[in-house]
Amino acid sequence: MPLSATIEANVKATLTSTAALSSPQDVLTYLKRASLSNGTGAGQGDQLWHGQRTTDQAGENLDLAGGLTNALGQPINLARVKGLLIRAADGNAVNLVVGPAVTNGWAGPFGDASDRIAVQPGGVFLVWATGLTAWPVTAGTGDLLHIAAESAGSVTYDAIVIGASA
Repeated sequence: MPLSATIEANVKATLTSTAALSSPQDVLTYLKRASLSNGTGAGQGDQLWHGQRTTDQAGENLDLAGGLTNALGQPINLARVKGLLIRAADGNAVNLVVGPAVTNGWAGPFGDASDRIAVQPGGVFLVWATGLTAWPVTAGTGDLLHIAAESAGSVTYDAIVIGASA
């Protein structure tokens, strides 16, 4: 099953002011894009998983090496992650916390096993590394991404993982 993917970060902003004889403004258009063709090398990917999930303060582990099933009913077994997007639902009452699981945690873009990213309601956490090594996944010892509510209550989130099987 061939995969093609484009991951983008796009920021458009305008800052304006009023001066005596002019209306100065700063217009920013910033677009960075990574395209992946089918395969397992640099600039390539062959695995895609996405879903909308709900969890609580205890959280859940997303098993990147065999624990998830794609929309076509096939198991996902990643050797590397090329792109990860986590979006916290607007209606969440507390932050979503993302990071390596305590046991067999996937270190990925995190500095070490104790690092966490707090994603506020409506916020997005997006990272990509499309080079050959990207972020390695090691089945059984480094493959679990933990996602939880920061405090009591439940949180809903969207998740997208793009990667390579070798």
